[in-house]
Amino acid sequence: MELEKEKIEELNTIAFLKSNILLENPNQYYMDYIHNHQSGIQSGGKNNEITCNMIYNNQGNGIRLEGYHFGIITLNNITGNDGIGLLLTYNYDFRDNVITGKRNKILYNNIYNNAIDAFFEFNYLTRWDQNYWGIDSEKPYIISGRTSFLKNIYIPKSIIPWINIDWHPATEPFDIPNPEVRIE
Repeated sequence: MELEKEKIEELNTIAFLKSNILLENPNQYYMDYIHNHQSGIQSGGKNNEITCNMIYNNQGNGIRLEGYHFGIITLNNITGNDGIGLLLTYNYDFRDNVITGKRNKILYNNIYNNAIDAFFEFNYLTRWDQNYWGIDSEKPYIISGRTSFLKNIYIPKSIIPWINIDWHPATEPFDIPNPEVRIE
């Protein structure tokens, strides 16, 4: 059976929804259009992979990773979101302990024209490399964030500004494959 172009777009587009995509670990989320949400993808846990998505024009954040560990975010277009394009933040466990994110890889994405392109808080050892930031520059790209060296993040004086660096930013956008319908 041949699918019409409109039907393919309807099946493969997640649009005009108030809720977002929620991922638990381990999981893969790839090859989709995510737009016109209040926010795009939200994920926690570990060993998730978010690849080859078009994440754009959301009212909030494009991707929000909470207490995310050992994740791979690669080959995504993250553009035109009204919040933060890519936010790495913390979460809480059932005893109200802070779960920080760590050891994520953010590689080969197009991240630009968001209200704030990227921000992190209480995330450690994240590798940012070869992302396109909307500028043609071979200089390292600074990602702003904040951290704390104390276990209690509720003490305002314990929170300090921090940076991560994309040491090898791309000088032009990546040609990300367009999502396509997968019929199994």
